[in-house]
Amino acid sequence: MGKRIDEREWEQATLEALPYEPDDKLRRYAEKLEEIKPHLIIWARESVPDPANWGILNSFGSYAMEEKNHWGAACRCTACGETFTAGYKNKQILMLQMEDGLLLDGWTDGEEPETVSFDVSGNKRETMTCPMCGTEGELIRRSRINGRSLTVQIAELTKIGTTTVILYWLATRWLEKTGYSSVTAAARCATAVSPSGRVIRYGTGTDGKWRKIGRWNDPETMPYCEGGGFYMKSTGAYMFCNVEDMTGTTGEKTAIDTYFKAKDALCASSYLKIWSKNRSIEALVKTGGAAIASDYVRARMRYSYSTDMAGMDLREKKPHRILGVGKVDYRFIVSHAWTLQLVGAFKDYRKIFPKTTAAEFTAWGKQIDPTGIDRFTPFFSDGLGRICSYIEKQKTDAVHYLDYRRMLRSLCEMTERETELTQEEKFPRDLRNAHDRVSDALTAIRIEQKKIGTSKECRTFAEMKKKYAPLEWKNGEYCIVIPESPAELVREGAVLHHCVGGYASQHCRGQMIFFVRHARRPERSWFTLNEDVNGSKVHRIQLHGYGNEYAHGKRLSIPKEVTDFVQAWETDVLAPYLLKNNRRTTA
Repeated sequence: MGKRIDEREWEQATLEALPYEPDDKLRRYAEKLEEIKPHLIIWARESVPDPANWGILNSFGSYAMEEKNHWGAACRCTACGETFTAGYKNKQILMLQMEDGLLLDGWTDGEEPETVSFDVSGNKRETMTCPMCGTEGELIRRSRINGRSLTVQIAELTKIGTTTVILYWLATRWLEKTGYSSVTAAARCATAVSPSGRVIRYGTGTDGKWRKIGRWNDPETMPYCEGGGFYMKSTGAYMFCNVEDMTGTTGEKTAIDTYFKAKDALCASSYLKIWSKNRSIEALVKTGGAAIASDYVRARMRYSYSTDMAGMDLREKKPHRILGVGKVDYRFIVSHAWTLQLVGAFKDYRKIFPKTTAAEFTAWGKQIDPTGIDRFTPFFSDGLGRICSYIEKQKTDAVHYLDYRRMLRSLCEMTERETELTQEEKFPRDLRNAHDRVSDALTAIRIEQKKIGTSKECRTFAEMKKKYAPLEWKNGEYCIVIPESPAELVREGAVLHHCVGGYASQHCRGQMIFFVRHARRPERSWFTLNEDVNGSKVHRIQLHGYGNEYAHGKRLSIPKEVTDFVQAWETDVLAPYLLKNNRRTTA
């Protein structure tokens, strides 16, 4: 009974001690975040002077500048604070550009051949390099920016007395016509560890006062408004560790400080909640497995509760036994920052080849695909070592072989074959010819059975094209096109003699197909690009043209102008889109 009273006293004391204002460390940290301090080029259509016009010799014996104004754009860079002028015509900002790409300050009517234009009609987000400081910033109209705000959530690990607390702040910067005001931060939520190891949540009400919250939700999963006219709702938080030593605090044995400082760690409050029920996760974090623990936290939040979920058994006390591997393999796994998914694939492989070490598995993974070796799980029984040797002997890549095996499996299912594959079928002497034969057979069967995509897939294709419309791009002679139906993939594969016709399901799951075409003939097949758009970073799966660059017994190469165009699209269009929509939520 006395312990319960002590816990209640602790809860009340913690509630009264929770701060309403952040300290200077967190404020300085927030001011550096680009999320609320983006580089902008603020512009407005105004009458601007033309400094290129000079008057006649005046009575003092010197030339004077003639005041002649034109309709142009008055611009201001928020990175350096300098102002400059540009031309304006037909909802486009016009500037002169030197051969080295440097933009020149000053009005232009756009008649000069050195003129470059920036579309500010509002159809897309245009960026410009400031001619004063060279910083790239987003163009935004002055009337659109006034009175808006940009907000991010920051999770701060700190201590109040001897209590370990995670404070969640909404840091906001107001945007004004002339630039930025100072950053303000408002308290949102708090997670505290009690002396007995319970995890308690506090929140602020409409009156701004702290109060205990009975229902437990992770603050990083609770959406908040980013504002600014740029985004709508967002989740997640930047993690800021404001405590160096946890000794003597209620979170001393949680390893929350190590977890907080780990790269890509997410949902620290959920980690504490899991720790309160499974204390052994602390050993995993303290021995270098913070990244694996973070993956486990995300899996627990996504799926139902299970003590052995995602291949981890937190009933064990020692970290290597938690993962179900040996001590040597465990040291290798944490030193190479394996993900929980990779650990699961390694354990699946060990069920077939028990003597395989983590070092061998990593070496094979680097040769096949460092981030997607689990895609070879259905073919683990053939041995990754043999698969790697075969791929090297065929002078091809792992994706090409994976395509072949997937198509071969689909062909067996469609023909209701019951016999096992022969070694010649698994490892053909000429992979490219075998790949094309299987692709042609699949295409013929699909056309014959009239299964070129179900109505549901067609609807999904239309939805995908609408959702990812900003990724369609035209630059110079080439363009990027998104297919509208599964039938287009079949036609693409038939024309280019490769296997893209069977990629309808992968396309709908986010491993999208893009057509690389000539801008003057966008309907004509040329090159096919496969990109994974599920993450926050660019991950190209494959890029192929006719016959996968293999014709008449010869290995061909993709033209440099094509690879340069695709690289430019990935850098200028795809990467910013993925960062905005699927970005990581930790700093």
